[in-house]
Amino acid sequence: MLRFGDFSGQLKEDLLGLYLSPYKASAGEERTMVVSLFEPTFARKAFPCFDEPTFKAVYKVSVTHPRYNLDKVLFNTDLERSEDAETGWVREIFEETQKMSTYLLGFVIGDLTSMEIETQRGRKIRVWSRPDVIQQMTFALNYAEQCYIYFDNYFSGIEDPTPKTDIVAVPTFMAAGMEHWGLITCFEPYILYEESTSPIRKRNLVSELVAHEIAHSWFGNLVSLTSWADLWLKEGFATFFSIEAMQSIDPSSDAFDVSVVEVVQRALGIDSYPLSHPMTDPDVDDVSIILSNYDEITYYKGISVVRMLQTMLGDDSFRDGLMSYLRKYEYGNANADDLWAELTEISGSNPDIKEVMDTWILQQGYPVVTVTRETPSSRQLSVEQSLFLIKPDGTTFDLTTGEFGYKWYVHFMYNSRDAIPVKDQWMNKGNIELTIPTLSSEQWVQGNVELSSFLRVNYDLNNWELIIAQLTTDHLVYSEASRAAIVDDAFHLQRAGLLDTQIALRVTSYLTEEDSYLPWEAAYRGFQYLSARLYLTGSYGKFQACWSLHVCFDILC
Repeated sequence: MLRFGDFSGQLKEDLLGLYLSPYKASAGEERTMVVSLFEPTFARKAFPCFDEPTFKAVYKVSVTHPRYNLDKVLFNTDLERSEDAETGWVREIFEETQKMSTYLLGFVIGDLTSMEIETQRGRKIRVWSRPDVIQQMTFALNYAEQCYIYFDNYFSGIEDPTPKTDIVAVPTFMAAGMEHWGLITCFEPYILYEESTSPIRKRNLVSELVAHEIAHSWFGNLVSLTSWADLWLKEGFATFFSIEAMQSIDPSSDAFDVSVVEVVQRALGIDSYPLSHPMTDPDVDDVSIILSNYDEITYYKGISVVRMLQTMLGDDSFRDGLMSYLRKYEYGNANADDLWAELTEISGSNPDIKEVMDTWILQQGYPVVTVTRETPSSRQLSVEQSLFLIKPDGTTFDLTTGEFGYKWYVHFMYNSRDAIPVKDQWMNKGNIELTIPTLSSEQWVQGNVELSSFLRVNYDLNNWELIIAQLTTDHLVYSEASRAAIVDDAFHLQRAGLLDTQIALRVTSYLTEEDSYLPWEAAYRGFQYLSARLYLTGSYGKFQACWSLHVCFDILC
């Protein structure tokens, strides 16, 4: 057992380590909470420790405070007992924690009130906030219960071992939420929800936040990172399972479909520039680098690649492999290679999952897959991959820096107008030739069906014309996600100089008949970009008249 002697530190309003969180109560008086945020490397500000995720321990904690102080003290575990300390002081001693990393310890001390429910399996779930807003925590409380039902079922036999979960709304916080094991803390504006006045979008944001932090019980808490180099391994999976949980709990949220444009396509946009970075970043010997990796690549490309992996393996092999991984490394640490080994053993995947996934996590960017036919009547398809890159004027990019020469293992899914079901083919860091025996000159080919892989698709001009004709005559032949992918790809290919602007705009001409959110959101982003580029040119008025105003007028009327 390691004990600490005298160690003191100053509480500041710096949002790191153990810090002060000021706020105004309903009567206008100034109040303060004490809150912790130790991830990734700030536990050392609160107590001496080996502040790396690989150093795990069981913690026995007590908090001594003035007896007259009526503030509530919250920790990862429940209160075991209180005892008298020196005159006028009381010591609150908490139960031992699970074996865990330093960054997962959590403290909140303040004027807090709570609501509580108990699940059928006996887990206590409580929400805490300042008294003025406790009723706005009702939705988070009920949703947390639904999340545990989902996760306990999905990870059947590997339950979160903590007997209670407290979810606390704090007035000032650097992140949206933090998954201290047994004590989830959330920034007030992201967790409070008023049923009668909050918009539906806020409901979805609260749902995702609660599900994300609870998912960390398995990805990050039970199995922790070997190093911060694989930050995406916990954040990508937590984000992935937050979407899975939302879709299961409330199918009307359309969480799967919405994630296509708000997560996957957002990641595709960000990862297309030279200043992006690989998902796994071995250069994490400085805290500023670690903090900079809490970005869209870690979260949004992370979930996109996990989603792609699930599609590659199938739902059952994906789940069985994750269960094997969690059982093998529970209360320990693991890296991406450990996960790939378990998934390969369970699924028997060929090619080897590590070979496949290393091309996605160890080099930045992603491919554009170009599908061409030598002649419109040809049944032979040439499928080629290359790095998709949008280079701002004057920038350069060294194509020799990629770990794998900016080539990927691509699980390419495709179909044609009359070809059902969807077919798939591996591209092993190279190009392939495909044959569709029933293909005719009137039939389009579609690649990356349902946005199944993290890539973009370009076609020969004739195939683009066939796709535009299909969208114009019957756009519902393509799924909503596929329509959004076609629109988004067209605009970004145009931006990269790979597709004529007129073709990209003609892809959107069918939108007067479109009443689904996903394609419109993809088109909106594309129009925003073109509008910004044309704003100070003589073509801007024509652009507005012919596209923005025309399309918006038709759809609104």
